[in-house]
Amino acid sequence: MTLTTQFTTMLVLILCGLLIGAIFDVYKQLVRPHAFKNRLVIDSLFCGLVGVWLYYILFQLNGGALRFYFIIALALGISIYYALFQDIFLRFFAYFLNLLSACFRAIYQLINHVIVKPITWIVRVLAGIVVFVLSIVWRVIVTLFKLIKLLLAPFLPRIVKKYLKQFVETCDNRIRVVWKKLGLFIKKRRRAGDVQEEEKNG
Repeated sequence: MTLTTQFTTMLVLILCGLLIGAIFDVYKQLVRPHAFKNRLVIDSLFCGLVGVWLYYILFQLNGGALRFYFIIALALGISIYYALFQDIFLRFFAYFLNLLSACFRAIYQLINHVIVKPITWIVRVLAGIVVFVLSIVWRVIVTLFKLIKLLLAPFLPRIVKKYLKQFVETCDNRIRVVWKKLGLFIKKRRRAGDVQEEEKNG
């Protein structure tokens, strides 16, 4: 291994030390668990991946030869990061996360106001129209049935008239219960949507 190769390897390892320090801070902010057992497992996995990555870089630079001063160069890069660049990087990273969060909130609000709310309003209107039309149709059917029953009453036996009356009343009561439950469900969903909107705006 030539002197130039050794010098290049040391410079690259110093840069790798800087990068490892930054990656470890990102890992602590986003991935590292709080429980000790989970942290031990994830930290071991993180160190293993970093070790594989470092060996790949060494292999590309000098065929995988490891020297003691290479470890010193790596430690120097990590120390330089924590001494000079950690505060700057963490501020930048926090600003980036806040900016990303603001972008996601803006996209969510845009989708909610442009797509979700109009579709929800259309569904509510259509549901109201369907309920209104079906209720009118049912009332017309009941009225016609009562009219037919009235016209045919003189020709029908008493027991048939009794069962027809009970049948109509039962169907009418059940339909009314269904309409009432459907109306309550729509009102409940509407109130829930309004409460969620107030919480988001608040």
